[in-house]
Amino acid sequence: VALAQDHLTGRIHEVYGPDIDTRVGGEEWVCAHGDLGYANVTAPEFMLLDWESWGRAPRGWDAACLWSASLGVPEVAEQVRARFDDVLSTRSGRLCQLLLCANVARAARRTGLTLPIGAAMEHTAKTLLLQLS
Repeated sequence: VALAQDHLTGRIHEVYGPDIDTRVGGEEWVCAHGDLGYANVTAPEFMLLDWESWGRAPRGWDAACLWSASLGVPEVAEQVRARFDDVLSTRSGRLCQLLLCANVARAARRTGLTLPIGAAMEHTAKTLLLQLS
């Protein structure tokens, strides 16, 4: 398991409240890398590295992780969003993005520090919460 339902639910409810339906349907659970970011991708010959976190996750988890890793360069984040819109715009893809937003918000609350991607994550979270309601 790369991302468990109870972790997704617990973190989203902790940050955004318990009224959000976070259930991911059975057909939305797929095999995922689990830790997809630029440190785990090679070029010019494409290869995915670091498969120690692979397992079942909601469809869209890997794309959401790559999107999150791209937020430091907004143009790249938009390219990731456009290329993976087919999974990021699904209910499970939106929940995956919301989980990543919750992780950033939670870290900011715990440390009192504002992360450079905090504003983008907060804006995204507001949009996702509207779409998921």
